[in-house]
Amino acid sequence: MSMNLHCDGVELFQTPTYITNMCMSVKENGKPAGGMKAVRYRYLLWLEDRLLASQPLTWEERKANDDIFVEQRDALMAIKKPKFWIM
Repeated sequence: MSMNLHCDGVELFQTPTYITNMCMSVKENGKPAGGMKAVRYRYLLWLEDRLLASQPLTWEERKANDDIFVEQRDALMAIKKPKFWIM
């Protein structure tokens, strides 16, 4: 069963289970390492790599992916106290 990352107020891209686990990096106390802001940071690092560094792209594809990343980043950064969970 796939475990996806979710966030209040923003529809995230579907994350593979291993990326979800990496983003959450749950410690022994059950809380994410570095808190929810660190989860947001790790998710954005993965998303940037997925959209912008995954393969050679045409200029149009690169621009579209860049726009998608900026939109997702801005939506997440607008949330002062993000809340992420796995489902």
